[in-house]
Amino acid sequence: MKKLFDDQKTAYLERLCCHPLLAGVNKQALLSVLSIHHYPKNSLIYLQYDKVRYVYFLLDGAINCYRQQPNGQESLMASFDTRMDTSQQVLMINESLPTVNHSLSISSDHTPYSQYSLSAQQDSHQLTAKAAQSSFVALLPISELGKMIDLGGVFLWYGAQMHRQLSTQYLLYDLLSLKTAQAKVAYYLLAYADAKGVVTVTVNQKNLAGLLGLRAETLSRTLRILMAKKIIDTHAQGFVILDEKILAAIVEQ
Repeated sequence: MKKLFDDQKTAYLERLCCHPLLAGVNKQALLSVLSIHHYPKNSLIYLQYDKVRYVYFLLDGAINCYRQQPNGQESLMASFDTRMDTSQQVLMINESLPTVNHSLSISSDHTPYSQYSLSAQQDSHQLTAKAAQSSFVALLPISELGKMIDLGGVFLWYGAQMHRQLSTQYLLYDLLSLKTAQAKVAYYLLAYADAKGVVTVTVNQKNLAGLLGLRAETLSRTLRILMAKKIIDTHAQGFVILDEKILAAIVEQ
C-alpha cells in the first residue's frame, strides 16, 4: 500500500465530510487522523475474520466484498464502484461496525459516541474486501471515529445501510432454495426490477454469476435463452423484463 501525503488528502476531504456518518465533523480533526491508501487491482483490503479496527471509505475505484464458504469457494456479497454511484458520495465499505454497549443509558441524540463501548478487538469482519480495480481508500481508526460523531446520527444512518444489506442477504438465502440456473436468474431479475421492469446491474457478469452461485458460462447461456424466448432483453442499465408472468412461472417450477 502506498500512503498519500497530507497535501494530497485534501483533494478528497470535502467529499468525505459530506458522508452522512461524518456530517458536522471538524475537517482539520479528520485530516489529522485520516490515512489514505492506494490498493492496486486484486489486492486485499481486509480479510474475513480480521479484527475491525478501521472504518473504510472508498474514495475512488471499485471494491468487491466476498464471503468465503467452508469449502473455500467465495461468494460475492457486495460491490462498490465510484463510477456507478450517481450520488458522487464516498462509499463506506464496512459490512459491520464494532458493538455498542446498550446497557448504558442514552441521555440525548447528541451523546458523544466516545462514551459508549467501542470494542473493536471483539468484533471481526464477516467478509473479505478486495480491490476490483486500482482504488483509493480512506482509513479512519474506530477509536478516533468515536471521538468525532454522535450516537443518534450513527444509528439513523447505519440502520438505513443495514436495511439495504439485509435485502441482499435475503436474496441470497432465497436463491439457496432454487435448483435451476433459470430459476435463480429469474428470481434475481424479478427482485431487482423497478416499476418499469428495468434491472440495473452494477457489477460485471463474472461477479453477478458469483452472486447467484452460478458459473459465468452458465449465467451467459441462461441469459441468452431468456432473451431468445423474448422474456427479457438487454437495456442500457442492464436488462428489461418483457414478460413478468413467465419469469415468475420459471421461479415456481
